[in-house]
Amino acid sequence: MIYKIMNLVNNPKCYNYLNLTIPILYEKNDNLFYHNKKRLEHYNPSSKTFEGLMCCGGTSYLLSYYLKQNNINTKLVKSSFGYGKYLEDHCFLLYNDNIIIDPTFKQFFTTDYDNNGNNNYYNYLYCNLPFVFVGNYDTFNILHNNLRDLYFHKFNRTLDSKLFFWKAYKDISYKLDLHDVVNNKEYAKNKGKMFEGLYIYLNQ
Repeated sequence: MIYKIMNLVNNPKCYNYLNLTIPILYEKNDNLFYHNKKRLEHYNPSSKTFEGLMCCGGTSYLLSYYLKQNNINTKLVKSSFGYGKYLEDHCFLLYNDNIIIDPTFKQFFTTDYDNNGNNNYYNYLYCNLPFVFVGNYDTFNILHNNLRDLYFHKFNRTLDSKLFFWKAYKDISYKLDLHDVVNNKEYAKNKGKMFEGLYIYLNQ
């Protein structure tokens, strides 16, 4: 099943779906806000620049619907760390309670300090790795540690570990209602302008 999901999400059809629906959900005029800014200095927006900074919840929400249309039901989960102004959280999808599907994982492996958008480390992160991570926690742990090693080798600095985001989380799948949005115009309208926009776009 992992390979089936990987093939479904890491292809141009899924990328184009997210590229067109994320701006609608976030009420933006273009798609540049969820691509890595430094990468955009060297490359046109594509799956090789896709990052999803601060868009994990919405992107996961949209991706869950895409998967459901392909008969794959997922849970939406959320993890939190810290408190007050130091609170950080992250959302991603789970299939069968053990397969992580994370379309915005790359945001945790980039830094403003070292990122010129076009060195060996960032080319590996954005070009060699799929834009959506699919795998179990052990696989993600290996990826996480490999990227930290590569980062240290390149910059002689330690990349902060964020593994806790994928280790402890709560189920918030009650928020996965895009199927209702797409199939009920009044429901979409009552939820807000962005959901009405999704209703119109996804019913074209």
